[in-house]
Amino acid sequence: MNESLFDGLTLGSLFGLFDLVAGLLLVAAILTFGAGLSTYFARLALAGREESIGTLEQGVRLLFVLVVLLGIVKYVQNNTAVVLELLAGVILILLGYFALEAIKSSNAAPDDKH
Repeated sequence: MNESLFDGLTLGSLFGLFDLVAGLLLVAAILTFGAGLSTYFARLALAGREESIGTLEQGVRLLFVLVVLLGIVKYVQNNTAVVLELLAGVILILLGYFALEAIKSSNAAPDDKH
């Protein structure tokens, strides 16, 4: 048996693995939000209530970022060819930019030092 670890590894399976990790992080974000909400209601008349508002805000930020990331992953999974074409275009544009910068810097006049 001469099988490699990466024989069955494809771009779709990598995004599936990312999807799993992002799902676990989404659960953690929901738990963070729930903890902030429960401490907010538990400290109705106490002075430390503002700390739980910060936890609530952090949970909402995490939820928003993770939902956006999951949406991007689903789009890439469903439209892999389009995403790869766009990525190739961006790489070509960056290569052209760096080539022009290299040409510009090589054509610059050297400083005359006496």
